[in-house]
Amino acid sequence: MNDFGSIRDAVSRVAPRYAIAKVAVFSLYASDQARTGGDACLLLDVGCTFSRADAAQFRRFIAEDLGCTVDVVFRSALTAEDFARAKTEARVVYENPDVTIASTPDMRAQATPPAAPKPPVR
Repeated sequence: MNDFGSIRDAVSRVAPRYAIAKVAVFSLYASDQARTGGDACLLLDVGCTFSRADAAQFRRFIAEDLGCTVDVVFRSALTAEDFARAKTEARVVYENPDVTIASTPDMRAQATPPAAPKPPVR
C-alpha cells in the first residue's frame, strides 16, 4: 500500500528534474487514511518553464513508481476558495526554494497558440 512516506519518497526522486517549486499531497493520503489502490492526489506549484510535457512525464513517473493513479492539480488552476481548502487539507512532500512560482503555468499559455499575423492592408 502507498502511504504518505512512499509518496513523499517518489516525489522527492522525480520532482528535482522539473521546474517544480512545491508539491503537496491532499485527500486521504494527507491524513494517512488512504485505502489500497487509491489515487494519489498532488497539488503542484510550478515555475514558468514547466510545460505540458513536463506535467505528463511527472505524473507518469510518479504513477509508475507508486503503482497507482496519480491526479495532479495546479495551484494556479484553483479558485482562492478551493486553494484555501486544499491548503488546510494538504501536506507538503517537496519544496524547491530555487524555483519561482509562476502565476500561470506554461501549459495554459500553450493551450491557445498565438494568432498568426495578419497580412498588411494595401
